[in-house]
Amino acid sequence: MSQYSPTAWFSSGGLILTLVALEVIGRGFTSEFMDGAALLLITGWLTRPGCRMLLGPLRPLAATGWRTVRSWGVELGIDFSGKTPIERGFPRPWLAVLGLTGAMAITLATLSTLVPINLRATLVPISYLAYLALIGLLWAALATGVLIHALLGWARLHDWMVVRNQRRLGPSMRHEWKLTWVLFGLTLQVAVLLPVKLALLVQLAMLATASLTSFACSSGLEVIWAFRTGSPPRSMDGRWVVLIQCALAILLSMALILVAHGGAVAAPMDWLADTDPRRTPIGITYILGYLFAWFSVLGNLVFLNMTLRFAAQGLRFNPQRIQRRLQAAHQDWTAGQRRDFEIQCRRELVRRLKTLFQHVARQKARRGGTGVVLALQHWYVWGLFWDSDEHRIDDDNTIFEEIAGPPFHLAFSRESRFHYWQMTQALKIDLIYVEHGVNYRRLVGVFRTMFEVYDMFGGRQRAEERHFTGLPKVRVILHDHDISFAPQHGREAYPEPKYHEISRARILHVFKDRGDESVLDVVPETGDWVPVASSW
Repeated sequence: MSQYSPTAWFSSGGLILTLVALEVIGRGFTSEFMDGAALLLITGWLTRPGCRMLLGPLRPLAATGWRTVRSWGVELGIDFSGKTPIERGFPRPWLAVLGLTGAMAITLATLSTLVPINLRATLVPISYLAYLALIGLLWAALATGVLIHALLGWARLHDWMVVRNQRRLGPSMRHEWKLTWVLFGLTLQVAVLLPVKLALLVQLAMLATASLTSFACSSGLEVIWAFRTGSPPRSMDGRWVVLIQCALAILLSMALILVAHGGAVAAPMDWLADTDPRRTPIGITYILGYLFAWFSVLGNLVFLNMTLRFAAQGLRFNPQRIQRRLQAAHQDWTAGQRRDFEIQCRRELVRRLKTLFQHVARQKARRGGTGVVLALQHWYVWGLFWDSDEHRIDDDNTIFEEIAGPPFHLAFSRESRFHYWQMTQALKIDLIYVEHGVNYRRLVGVFRTMFEVYDMFGGRQRAEERHFTGLPKVRVILHDHDISFAPQHGREAYPEPKYHEISRARILHVFKDRGDESVLDVVPETGDWVPVASSW
């Protein structure tokens, strides 16, 4: 259909006449429900195909705006290797967005008596359509926020049930929807019974808690970032990423609550009672504002939970902290006692890894990609993760972490994770990639070789490919994935896993042997060939 067809002219003319009529008639509306009916009428006209004639000129402007926003976007990666430091820096757009959101929340809190009570009285005498556009945007933001925060609450409940069900400690997954509706019902009941002021106080308490706990753990997570426009990469402390994620969600929620219920919050009455009903008549803004206030509490509790969990992992499983504790507790250990400790840790590692890869064997038929990645030594990694971007939501998969099997902190003790970190630090192995099809028995052979290399050189020789030659039906390839050169391991016969382009790590790949010729590494000129007992 041509955009200048009679249908297009009729639809566009009808929309213009409707807008003119609403501009005249709408100034006499006194109820938000009448405003809602006017918005529905305009939406009905906009959905007609003929109105593309009027909306066409807006598309280039929208495309330009979207390109501008994307140019501010940041690519993120993780520096697993911790080798040559990258120049420090902080993304300025993040600071701008965070500062603008905080300033907006403070401004709205200061001028809360003007929003939204006096919005109609101020704008309608000037332009009813301008008022209708602003109130429509507010309703759309509130409704979208309610939906997003409800989905966040459900996703966190789903992840909790997946982990508990794997350990058979909680209700089975068939009760998930019942518990979800109970959670939503309790949130609705709280929204009916408790005022908006209390929701804001809870949000402030969550913001303070997140700010205090984000830096409680030691640093260790190094985040690499770069603008999508091709600027040189920079690095920053990963704790800032965790804090900004939580703080931005809370500040945006508070700003939107103040826009929807500013007058109720600023009313000089008891904090358990919102305001005089004559000042805030019940309408669409009133209803959506109440729902958003408490559903945003539910959704932001998810962000706070992730922040607290990050801090707890850093406090409990940070290897530097564990090392100091073991040194203080076992200063008088003999070499034999240290050796017994290492053997016990390795036995636990082998036994618990078997449980993890049993989960992988059950799930890999339903997942894409080529394998899984093991990063047990890094305390900020939650569990085994897939190398694929594909993700299925089912009874075996979490949503936020996207891990295979139970989390590391439930499967391994602190001591065994510390010894694994100690060994991989010496061998210079940051990640281990295991291809689908490599069964657990063959994988154990790779780990036993790592134990032998670590013991043979006393932790003073990094692992090389030649150390893993002769293992049956597997091929081990060691590859430095770096941002300074093309991140391919150079073996065409073997699949190239999907890694983040700006991350850095030395990766040990465990592939099914395809029978190609081996590429031997250069033997170093120096090396200590005397086996010694490793120590802290």
